[in-house]
Amino acid sequence: MKTVAGARKLRYRGTARNGQWFQLLAAAYNLVRMAKIAAKPVQRPPETVPV
Repeated sequence: MKTVAGARKLRYRGTARNGQWFQLLAAAYNLVRMAKIAAKPVQRPPETVPV
């Protein structure tokens, strides 16, 4: 998340505000990840026909 979301440098003064900012950043990042996972088609094994 540091390189993707620009979290390499702290944006606020104080640990409480930076902690809140990081939690918001992590939640947004997880939403993006969940959307990517939901958009992928489900891969199912090929059906076998009994002989």
